[in-house]
Amino acid sequence: MFLMIDTRLISLEEAHQLLAPYTPRLAACIRAGWSRWEELGKESPKSQLPLRTSTRASFVYDHIVDAARLEFTGDTDVIIADDHGFLTLTIKQRVVLRFKKFRNDSLRTSGIPTAQQQRFELQLQLPGMPPEATKLVAGYLLDEYQTSIALMAVTCIDGPSLEWALDISDEAEPEDQVVEPIRPVQPSGPRIKPKTPAETGEGESSQGT
Repeated sequence: MFLMIDTRLISLEEAHQLLAPYTPRLAACIRAGWSRWEELGKESPKSQLPLRTSTRASFVYDHIVDAARLEFTGDTDVIIADDHGFLTLTIKQRVVLRFKKFRNDSLRTSGIPTAQQQRFELQLQLPGMPPEATKLVAGYLLDEYQTSIALMAVTCIDGPSLEWALDISDEAEPEDQVVEPIRPVQPSGPRIKPKTPAETGEGESSQGT
């Protein structure tokens, strides 16, 4: 049975403080997923060429999730779960975070709107998640040519509204990570994004996009 919980969403300032030790690790997981896609293109371009954007998103998502499991397993402040059809990280019981691909500059995501995903975006309670925790998305936005990551961010969505976005694009890269430096789409813009109505995006996979 689902219950509606009247809870205050975590603010951008609170999230920035809470997630400060984790944002480099979240960014590294996203980079790892995209790096696997680039490796496929280098090793077997003929295998990569005919794949649809939804297939690419699922491929990258699966590798992000694999990297996240390796990165956060054993961290006593992080609970890893995969009970709702997608992986979540519950951090210090304050936030529940999942990974997605942003579809455009609105930093909204697309995909098959399952009941679980809809409740997540509406900040409604889901079994096994702390009822007071704010639900967040750690995602990436590709450049206009779809060849590299232009932006990585943690976003807070409440139904049709983007409450805020925390840019994590400039987090330090691991020394052994062989990728190009990440640059935000709007490097001089504010970290707080204005509330934006939901836009209709092209349907892609239910997990990676």
